[in-house]
Amino acid sequence: LGGLYGLRGYKAFYFNTSHYILNISEIRIYLKEFFELFKPGLVFFIDNSYMFDRKKFAFSYGFGLRIEITKAYDLPVMRIDIGFSEEGKYLSFGEGQSF
Repeated sequence: LGGLYGLRGYKAFYFNTSHYILNISEIRIYLKEFFELFKPGLVFFIDNSYMFDRKKFAFSYGFGLRIEITKAYDLPVMRIDIGFSEEGKYLSFGEGQSF
């Protein structure tokens, strides 16, 4: 648990657990398409989780940039997120949305 797809303020696999509840909340804002090539977007997020085996609650928040290539190309959304947590900040890159 941690990284690109949950608790983005922590490094990938920061929490070694398989018994957890994860909540990911995002606000996505997309802008107008540029030159019929791509559509940029912004995202603000809050990730939180409760790990049953550790009896621990973890929380992270942050923001990101999305680049959606025109649908004619049928490519996934590219993303860059920066998350903040009690452990500091973590920058992640990927494709597709977190959910």
